[in-house]
Amino acid sequence: MKIGLIFDNREIIQPFVQWCHEQEISLEIFSLNEYLNYNNVINGKIKWIQKSYLSENEIPENATSRFSDSFRIFYEKNSVDESLYPENLSKEMQDSLRRPLEFYIDVDVVICCSRLINEMGLGHWGAPIMGEDQWRKNLLIKTQKNSNNFLDTTLNEIAFLGQSDEVLEMLLRSKDWLFLKRNEKNEKRIFWIFSELDITANSKKYLKELLTEVDIQLRLKSQKFHLELKKWNELEDYEKVKIPKPDQPISSLVIFAGHEILSIDQLMGDSKVYLSLDLPKFRKPLIQLENSIPNLKTISVDELFYAKTRYYFSQNFCPVKKFMGDNEIGFYNVTYSGLTDAQSMKYFNLHLIGKMEDLLRTYFKRFDNN
Repeated sequence: MKIGLIFDNREIIQPFVQWCHEQEISLEIFSLNEYLNYNNVINGKIKWIQKSYLSENEIPENATSRFSDSFRIFYEKNSVDESLYPENLSKEMQDSLRRPLEFYIDVDVVICCSRLINEMGLGHWGAPIMGEDQWRKNLLIKTQKNSNNFLDTTLNEIAFLGQSDEVLEMLLRSKDWLFLKRNEKNEKRIFWIFSELDITANSKKYLKELLTEVDIQLRLKSQKFHLELKKWNELEDYEKVKIPKPDQPISSLVIFAGHEILSIDQLMGDSKVYLSLDLPKFRKPLIQLENSIPNLKTISVDELFYAKTRYYFSQNFCPVKKFMGDNEIGFYNVTYSGLTDAQSMKYFNLHLIGKMEDLLRTYFKRFDNN
């Protein structure tokens, strides 16, 4: 069992830390105050906390609760010490090296002494993703209800996130852009990323015309591919060396069902946006199974379109963001505001040790009452 402990008072957490050591429970400790030191404190600023993979109300197959999925704590640390920069380093590279680096760590339980504020981002539950703060200026949030031509014809690859009504509307209006006559070597493509295992009934109904045209175009390209492949296979070996083997056609609409965006980035001097996608092992997509291998994938796109509308606020007491339900098993937000240090210490430790004992009994089946 691993606990992420976030604190703002060193004295208050000492008895609980000692109890964790006695129970052989691993701790990952973060300080809300950069001036507070403690053994093995992670020297980084917490960005936000979320479930590692689970979306709202989702429970993995063969699991009894959402507790089977870990919590993910995202944090950032300062990059390279400027005194270590090599000589004659360009200003552009120096600016790049000064940017904080983002990391995350997974834990079974989070104990947080902080205000929890939920905001809208690219991750599930509206959580942000790694790199989002830095590169948000490069993202495009559009509904464009008054414009049918919202896509630049110079774009070649774009991504849509989610199955909200706003995204469906943009997808529907992308049909003319997607199938505009063009050079086949400069083919247009849409990447559609969502956490659901399949296209929803509402989406299928809304996008029937687009999905039908995508299937027709793929069948036509496949027929052409098989004819060209047959001709290529009939060539002599010396001719095959000169003539490239035909490539297997890819759908104009590439779907990553069940996926989450883990991070977003952009290289210096490159207009492309790079998205890292992750498919949890417990999700079994039902569409375009060739994209359903549970591993990290990276795609590059010219634009990312999304419309996240669900977000809410939790009125607790310290400024650390979290993106999950208010009653998530394994997440504890403890306040001792208004109490003296002695009272706070007693309350904090009795409360949390009791909670941890309950978790050990219920979920790990190895608690010893003696």
